[in-house]
Amino acid sequence: MENPKEYLDIFARLRQGKETLTSSQALLCNFILQNYRNVAFMTVEKLAASSGVSTATVIRTIKKLGFGSYNDFLETLRKVVLSSGPSLWWQMEETWNKLNFTAGNILQEVAKDNIESITNSISPMLMENFPRAVQSLCSAERIYIVGLRSTQGIALYCYLMLNQFLDNISFPCMVGSDNMYSELYPCSEKDALIAISIGGPHYATRTIDALEYASSKGATTILITTDVASPGSQWSSVILPAAPSKGFYSVVSVMTIIDALIATIGYEKKIPGKDKLRNLEKILVSKGITY
Repeated sequence: MENPKEYLDIFARLRQGKETLTSSQALLCNFILQNYRNVAFMTVEKLAASSGVSTATVIRTIKKLGFGSYNDFLETLRKVVLSSGPSLWWQMEETWNKLNFTAGNILQEVAKDNIESITNSISPMLMENFPRAVQSLCSAERIYIVGLRSTQGIALYCYLMLNQFLDNISFPCMVGSDNMYSELYPCSEKDALIAISIGGPHYATRTIDALEYASSKGATTILITTDVASPGSQWSSVILPAAPSKGFYSVVSVMTIIDALIATIGYEKKIPGKDKLRNLEKILVSKGITY
């Protein structure tokens, strides 16, 4: 299987194109970034009409991005689409307006949607990259976990669970993103950073900044995301793609990957982890915190 890092470079090229190419070419790059899953199956004429530029502009832009032909561009884009699961559709408002759900129906539909997103997450890219992520985390001297806005609670959960049996876990955003660099400052090539980024087209800037900083320090950077077009991908050593839900906003697929990481790391670190868990249990009971 090809290295996903190689063909995810297409998004870095498109983002650079937005900043450096002509206005019409930048418009096209932005359109592709926002609609890449559909673009992967468009003809030149269809892409030109959909993005509001000429076919000549499409061809020139593809050449400027470093592709030999439009077919080469499509082949690369399709690899990303086929290896990372289905796209994220923000359909909450549309669902509320068009469907006459009862509370029971919504419960059933959300459950079905979550089951589908978990199943779709088991993509070739995830299966290839997951062992690499585990190996990097198990060998890291320190593990930093970053997540902000809608992912801050998920990141905190990951931190609390890993911290139950490991002594090298850090949560830089514990007291807010302004304090993040104070915690990340000692980060080095011996460490690893987990960044959680959900959604698109908008992303938490500080999460992307953390990836860039850790990458510049030589640390292994692991991005868990529902959108492989995330700008954080260019700073990521390993990408763990989670399939987004289709009809309702949900973090279940991301939580599934995190739970799998926790379980696998716990298995790999079971001897020192067991000692800490047992001693911690005794302390919690003796202090009346748990029964």
